[in-house]
Amino acid sequence: WGVAGGLGNGKYFTYLQGMATTDDHAFINEMTNPKIPTIDIIHIDFTTGEQQGTFAPYWHTLADDMRNIDAKTLGAVGQTVLETIWREK
Repeated sequence: WGVAGGLGNGKYFTYLQGMATTDDHAFINEMTNPKIPTIDIIHIDFTTGEQQGTFAPYWHTLADDMRNIDAKTLGAVGQTVLETIWREK
């Protein structure tokens, strides 16, 4: 979150606490041997009453495609993840 803020991407990485969840991608880490380093970034919109802080209504449906990915959000997350990896090495 600090990296995101330093890059000007702080609005995409809020400090709001969401509900606990086990995403279906977690099983990749449980089932692989050797373990594969992964990261799972899930967008949850806490501002809309429709989603109520949960997954979007198109999640895991045929409508779950690139039309639902905001280019600015994807860019901010990608930039932040790359910068974090760069700093960690």
